[in-house]
Amino acid sequence: MNRFKNFKITFFSTGAGIITFSIVKGLFHINLSNKNAIGELVLKSVFTGVLVGAFLGLLNMVFNVWPSNSKNKGA
Repeated sequence: MNRFKNFKITFFSTGAGIITFSIVKGLFHINLSNKNAIGELVLKSVFTGVLVGAFLGLLNMVFNVWPSNSKNKGA
């Protein structure tokens, strides 16, 4: 269960950050004359966020990189 917890933490935190960053960055570069521009921007941002979040979550689940537990287990 600990591996799944690491996956969830990494997936949600990186996914939300990438989605938010992509939308805010894209709003500065969007062409508002196109009616579908905002929809395409949101879909691309969600797709990118989910894909990268899942990839990094799987890597974290396998290699157990973050969040590290700095407590002494022997004490």
